[in-house]
Amino acid sequence: MSHANPLDAFDSGDPVERRVAGLLARGTLIVLALVVLGTILTVLAGITPIRQPGPRLEVGSLAAELAGLRPGGILWLGLLLTVALPTGRVLVSLVGFARARDRRSALVAAAVLGVLGLSLTLALASG
Repeated sequence: MSHANPLDAFDSGDPVERRVAGLLARGTLIVLALVVLGTILTVLAGITPIRQPGPRLEVGSLAAELAGLRPGGILWLGLLLTVALPTGRVLVSLVGFARARDRRSALVAAAVLGVLGLSLTLALASG
């Protein structure tokens, strides 16, 4: 039994698969870079993550945290991108399916996005 290389999708003739593979590959590299950078800055700041609580997510101050190259903001951006990548994959797929006029697949992708959106709305509403 042979195992397919995940990067083979870049060579696929399917444009949707190529776009999805590109998004996931680039997104993963960005997440990895952010987490490594945030970890290095955390250590350089003298913070011991094992002994001290991690930084709280303050969405309103995330831009300032990033602009100031604060470790917490960089780590949170990496974590948020980790969560956003699968949603981005579904969105890229939806656009690709719609362009290819693959209605069934586009409807499934739209339904998945709808469930994700509803989940996020309910989570935010419940505090």
